[in-house]
Amino acid sequence: MIVSCPACSTSFAVDDSLIGPSGRKVRCAKCSHRWHQMPTGSDEAAPAAAAAPDSSSSSEQLSAIAAAIAERLAVAPEAGSAPPVPGLMAEMPMQDIPAAVIRPRSSRFEEQSEAKAKPRRRRGLLIAGILLGIVIAVPAAGYVWRNKIARSAPWAQDMYTLLGIRTDDPAADLEIANLKTVSRVIDDKPAAEITGVIFNKAQYPVEIPSLAATAIDDHNAKLPNPYKFHLPQQILEPGETASFRVIYQGLPAGTKGVNVDFDNHAAD
Repeated sequence: MIVSCPACSTSFAVDDSLIGPSGRKVRCAKCSHRWHQMPTGSDEAAPAAAAAPDSSSSSEQLSAIAAAIAERLAVAPEAGSAPPVPGLMAEMPMQDIPAAVIRPRSSRFEEQSEAKAKPRRRRGLLIAGILLGIVIAVPAAGYVWRNKIARSAPWAQDMYTLLGIRTDDPAADLEIANLKTVSRVIDDKPAAEITGVIFNKAQYPVEIPSLAATAIDDHNAKLPNPYKFHLPQQILEPGETASFRVIYQGLPAGTKGVNVDFDNHAAD
C-alpha cells in the first residue's frame, strides 16, 4: 500500500502486513511526524469516507477532515507503540551534498602539494646548475691544461690538432744550441751556412716544429723574407738532441747576421 505523510506529503511504499488490520502508529522518515495509519479499506476509514458526501464537496468539509487528522496526529505516542515502519526509512530521498563542503579540503590538499613541489623545483634547479657548470668547466679545463693532457695521453694530441688547438709551446721544452753561421757566395749571391742542434729538455717526447732563419742588420733589426725549414727528425725523446745544417740563399741586402728560432716565435 502507499502511505502519505499528512505533514510533508511524502509518499512511501509499505507492506500491508506491517500495518495490520487495526492499524499502527508510524513515523515519517523525512519530517519525523507521527500518526496512526489505518489499512486501506478498514472499517475505521469507512465512516470518514461516508461522512464525505462527495469528492467534489466544499473546501470546508475537506478542511474539517484535515483538522481531525491533524488533531489525531498531535496525540503523543503511547508507551509500547510499534516501531517505525522500515519501508518509510528506506524510501527517504537522498539529498545532494553541496560542493562547498569539500572545497576547503581540496584547497588544503593543493596547498600541501604545492609546498611539496617547491623543494623539488629547487632541487631540479640545483641539479641543472651543477650540470651546466660541468659542461662549461670541462672544456675550459681541457683548454687550460691542454699541454699536460697531451703529454699524459698522446692520443689527445691528435684530438686537439683536429680542433685546431695548439697543445704545446716548443720553446718551453726545446732548446736551440751551438748555433754557427758561415758566410757563403752561391751563384754570385750572398748566402749563409747555418748549423746547430736542438735539445729536448723536457721529461716527455716533444714534436719538433718548423724553424725559421731570419736575417738581421747592424741594429739587430729583423729583415724580411726569413728562410723556413724542417728537420728530418720529427720527435725528440727526453734528453735527446738533433743536429741541423741548412743553406740560406738570397740573403737580404744589409745582412750582418742570422738568427734561428722556431717558426711560431720567429715573427715575434
